[in-house]
Amino acid sequence: HAYRVVPAGIAGLRALGAAMAADTSVARRAEAELRARVAASPWNGIDSELLSDVVLARGDRAGARALLERALSTSPALPRAHERLGLMALAAGDARAALDEFRREYQRHPETARNALHEGMAWRRLGDLKRARGAYRRELRRDPRSTEALDSLDAVERVIERGRR
Repeated sequence: HAYRVVPAGIAGLRALGAAMAADTSVARRAEAELRARVAASPWNGIDSELLSDVVLARGDRAGARALLERALSTSPALPRAHERLGLMALAAGDARAALDEFRREYQRHPETARNALHEGMAWRRLGDLKRARGAYRRELRRDPRSTEALDSLDAVERVIERGRR
């Protein structure tokens, strides 16, 4: 099965994302194409992963999670898959599950950009500001120019400092 709607490469996928946001018929065609590819080749984790993005974009978090879990069952080393599961858990209010996923991502892919930042967000939601601070510092060691990590670290340090007074 050749891709007709879903392009290859990062730039093509970004363009598809913009096209899907602008035109729901493009999103429906992309979803149908990916579902056909997943059905034709159930061992292809990448198609399940791509389909999870399309399904998540239309708001089906449970469906997207199931597709990512399926992708990981066939391709356990998929980069960023655990990070995305963690972000879904964080969005659903389950910071503990999010931390578990961020740790899995780190174990498999320690270089994943922003993973420590997301871990810090989860620790902050759980109220553990010292662990949040440590995670933000790890992200800044990885990317010293991360304004999001800098801002998050600054905010956590202000709260910690207020608690000392």
